[in-house]
Amino acid sequence: MIRWGIIGAGRIAHRFVAALQNEQNSQLYAISCRTQDKADAFAHQYGNVKAYAGFDHIVNDPDVDAVYISVPHAYHKEWIIRCLKAGKPVLCEKPLCLSEEETDEVIAVSRQTGVLCMEALKTRFVPLYDEIHKTIQNGTIGTITGIETSLCSLADLSRTDLYYLNPIGGGALLDEGIYNAGWIEDYAPHDLKLVSLRAVVKDGVDLYTDAVLEADGCQVKLECAFDRKKEKKAVIHGSKGSITVYDLHRPVKTEVTSHNEHRYVMEKPYVVDDFYGQIHHFVQLIRQGKTESDVVPLSVSKNCAHILDTIRKGYSYDEKAAALLEKQEEVLQYASFDYSDAWTLVKTIVDLQKEYDRNIAVTVFDEERQVEIIRVLQDSKTESNLKYMNGKRNSAIACGHSSLYAYVTAVTAGRQPVFNETYCSSGGAFPIRINGKWKYTVAVSGLHEGGDHEIIIKALEIILKRKTDPFPYMMV
Repeated sequence: MIRWGIIGAGRIAHRFVAALQNEQNSQLYAISCRTQDKADAFAHQYGNVKAYAGFDHIVNDPDVDAVYISVPHAYHKEWIIRCLKAGKPVLCEKPLCLSEEETDEVIAVSRQTGVLCMEALKTRFVPLYDEIHKTIQNGTIGTITGIETSLCSLADLSRTDLYYLNPIGGGALLDEGIYNAGWIEDYAPHDLKLVSLRAVVKDGVDLYTDAVLEADGCQVKLECAFDRKKEKKAVIHGSKGSITVYDLHRPVKTEVTSHNEHRYVMEKPYVVDDFYGQIHHFVQLIRQGKTESDVVPLSVSKNCAHILDTIRKGYSYDEKAAALLEKQEEVLQYASFDYSDAWTLVKTIVDLQKEYDRNIAVTVFDEERQVEIIRVLQDSKTESNLKYMNGKRNSAIACGHSSLYAYVTAVTAGRQPVFNETYCSSGGAFPIRINGKWKYTVAVSGLHEGGDHEIIIKALEIILKRKTDPFPYMMV
C-alpha cells in the first residue's frame, strides 16, 4: 500500500484525492495545510486521514510513502527539494517550478538523491494523447511545420488574495501557458526564439500573452489569458495536413485533416478522469523503483520552463525599443498630405480591422488648424474611445513621438505610464509628418495589446509602399 501525503489543501488537492481513490493499493494517508482548521476540514471528508498544520509534518512523517504537492507555484521548488532530501517521491502540480533555473536545482537534487520526481503534466496521460502521438509518428500529417495553442479563460480579477494573481508565481503564463508549452515541447524544436509578443501585464501579473516563437522553420504560437475567453485548442500543422486538439488541457477529442480534404474525428474518453492517468503512471514508477518518468522526464519540465522563460523575457523593453519606434516615424513620412490622403489612411485602417477580432475607432487631427477632420466609430465603440484617442494624442505631442513611444520610454525609465482622460500613454496615436514636420495625428482605439499602433503602421506601409522593422513586443 502506497500511503500518500498531500502538501496543500486547495481545490486541486480535492480533485487529486477523487482520482486517487480509484488507484488500487494507494490511499490518502495525510493532508497538510497552513492552518489546523482547514487541514481538519479536508481530512474529515475522506475518513481516517492525518491532518497536519504545517507542511513539515508531511516531510518528516516516516509513514508517508509519496507526496503530492499542490501549493501555489512560488512554493514548489522549496517543498519538492525538502521531500526529495527526505527520500519521498514527489508528484508536483504544474508548473514544476517558476523558471528553468529553479527546475535545474530540482533536477540536481533528484539526480543526487536518486528519488523520483515528476511534474503533473496530465495531458500526456489521457488516452487520446497516445492516439495523437501515433498519428503523427505514422506520417499522417507529414513533417510538422507549426503549432498553434490557445488556452484563454476568464478569472476573477477582483480577488487579489488568489495565488494566480500574485506577482510572485502568479500569472496566466505559469498557470495556463504551461499546458501550451507541453504541446509545443513535444513536437517543436527545443531552441525556439521569440519572434513577437502581445501581452497585458498589470501590477506585475501577466493577464494575457500571445507569443510567436520560431526555430528551424517551425513557427509556434502560445496564447493564454485570465482576461478573456476563447476556444481552447492546439493545432499541429504538418506538410500533409493538421491535427486539431480540442480542450488542449483536458483533451478527449481531436480532428485530423489531410490536404486532400480527408477528415476524421478521434475521441477517447478518460479512464476515470483527467487526473487518474498521471497518478497511475506515477504509482507504477514507484513500484518499479524508477527514479524518473519516461513520459514526463525532468528534461521535459526543463524544456517547458525554458519556453516560458523565453516568453517572459519579452515582458520588458530594452534600450532598442524606443529606437525602433523612432525609426518607424522616420521611414513612414509623407512628401505631401491632404484631406483625401487622410481618408485613404482611415479607409485602409478600417479595411485592416477585418484581420482583428475587435471593432475600432479612428480619428485624424489637423494639428495646424487644431481640428478633428475625420472620425469613424465602428459598432460597439463609444465616446469613451474618443477620450482615449485624445489622451493618446496628448501623450504623443507631449513626448514628441508616438503615444507608444511615450509608454515605452516611461517603462524603461522606471516611471509609471500615464493613463487618464488628458494623457494616455499607450499605443494608438501616431504623427503624420510631411518632410519632417508634424502636421497631422492619426489615432486608433479598440484593439488593445499594441494592436492600435500596429494597425496604423500596417496601413502606412501599404500606402507609402515602405517597410519598417517590426516592433515585436507589445505590452500595452
